[in-house]
Amino acid sequence: MLANTADDISRNIESALGTDYIPFNELLGSKSGAVAIVGSGPSLKANWQELRNFNGDIIACNAACQFLLEKGITPQFMFCFDADPLVLEFFTAHKDITYLLASRCPPQAFDAVKDCRVCVWHAAGDERIREILETRKVNEPMVTGGSAAVTRAMMLAMPMGYTEVHV
Repeated sequence: MLANTADDISRNIESALGTDYIPFNELLGSKSGAVAIVGSGPSLKANWQELRNFNGDIIACNAACQFLLEKGITPQFMFCFDADPLVLEFFTAHKDITYLLASRCPPQAFDAVKDCRVCVWHAAGDERIREILETRKVNEPMVTGGSAAVTRAMMLAMPMGYTEVHV
């Protein structure tokens, strides 16, 4: 059972489509080289120092973004996939970060970073996503990749143009 209903997620998507965002299409093929996709699991506390001298970009998923900022590391991207308002505790607005937000994220997440660079992507598998995009004539890709932020972030990194993906 989902933590959020299909109606909740659909309302979130409709709200996101009404914001002033950068469509994921604009990031397609825009990057190259290496990227580190950083989750917020227990290993991060032991391994975060490796990111200080990482020769590439960093996509920080969920709480990993705040953790890295507290350690003096500014990721290029913060990635969020969750539809539940509980995700709001992961957000710190930062002018040097591009926020890769799924359209299913709660409206308050978009509010939290409204003065930052926000790029929206759409989660394939949401019950009404195809219908909503078609009805609104939104021609933007839907991204597969499972139910975890890290696995979906991996699916975003490749079409962005990264040729070396570290997890």
